[in-house]
This record gives sequence, C-alpha cells and structure tokens, in this order.
Amino acid sequence: MVTRNNEAVILLHGLGLHSLLMKKIEYFLHNAGYDVYNIDYPSRKYTIDVLTEYLYSTLKQKPLDAYKSVHFIGHSLGGILIRNLLSKHRFINRGKVIALAPPNRGSTLVDRLRHYRLISWYFGPSATQLGSDSRFLEQLQYIPDEYYVIAGKRSAGTLFGSWFDEPNDGAVSLQSTMAVGMERSHRSIFGVTHFTIMYNKKVIDKILEILK
Repeated sequence: MVTRNNEAVILLHGLGLHSLLMKKIEYFLHNAGYDVYNIDYPSRKYTIDVLTEYLYSTLKQKPLDAYKSVHFIGHSLGGILIRNLLSKHRFINRGKVIALAPPNRGSTLVDRLRHYRLISWYFGPSATQLGSDSRFLEQLQYIPDEYYVIAGKRSAGTLFGSWFDEPNDGAVSLQSTMAVGMERSHRSIFGVTHFTIMYNKKVIDKILEILK
C-alpha cells in the first residue's frame, strides 16, 4: 500500500555489502514520510549489466507505478547500477538520483587490488569493471536530469587511503566521484570515509534536503 507523502525511495548498497548497512538512511527516510525499498542484490556474483537486469526485475515486482515520485539512492557500486539502470529502462515517475561515493571514473583501489587473485575472486566480475581504465565506465555516459553526488574526503585511518595521490575517502578519489557531464554544484563533500558515509547524520540531512 502506498502511504504518507506518495513518494518512494529505492536504496542500493555497495559492492560486497548488504542492505542492513543502509538501515540508518532507511530509518530517517521513513520518518520523513517516504516509503523505502532497501534492496539486496548479489553484488559479487555478476557483471554490472547482469546486476542491472536483476535489479530491474526486482523493481518490477514493487508497486512503483503508484507513486508520484520514485527516488534512487545508491552507495558506491549501487550508484553506478542506478545510472546504468536508468540509461536502459524508463521510469515515468522517476524523481531524484543521489549517489554516495560513486566511482564514476573508476578507483585506484580497484587498480591495485585486482592483481591479487584472491581479492579479484572474492569481489567478482563487477569489481573488475570499476578500475580507472574501465571501458564500461567510459561508455556509461548517461547522467539523470536530477543527479546529485555526496562524496567523502576523509582517508586518515583507512587501510588504503595512502595509495592515492589526491584527496579520497579510502576507496574512491574525490575527482572520481564526478561523472563526466554532471553539474559541479550538484556535488557535496563531507569529512567521511567510504564505509562510514551512509551512517553520517550530516550526510543523511543532506539527502533529505536534496529530496525536499
């Protein structure tokens, strides 16, 4: 049943993570009057295109057509999946798109780790598509009309932050979060790491501000 303000939000976690890690965002969105669909998907098993169709198939089972607006929020790989999804499938009531720490231009971390077979095996085929030389990301040129990026700039204390030669969140550089062609004014930066961005209250307040 569609409730409250007649708007829904789709939440997508990042690579190798779980929908439970998006629960804090879900809680605040629900309290703000949004219906929230916090989606789990097998992020380590398939390529980005296959995961995109998995996501589309999952969303077709939800009553999304009944809403005035359907917004999308994705963390890391989740943000890339949303761009890919919306480039292939039309949602007539699509609202705003918010990407948290998205590797829109690839990640130096992926460049380094993909040479380790165990790491590459564990994170699967989608991870190999997120390098700084990714042909997939180069070809993914679609930018939604109302597209916003929230990025982190804190790398101190992270395991891999020192691998970067530029400001980063421990997994993705600030520069990489900017999709080619997006409005620079639509990016907000906070002092958070890649894996704490979804818990930060200032970030969540910014999400609510964008949606309103």
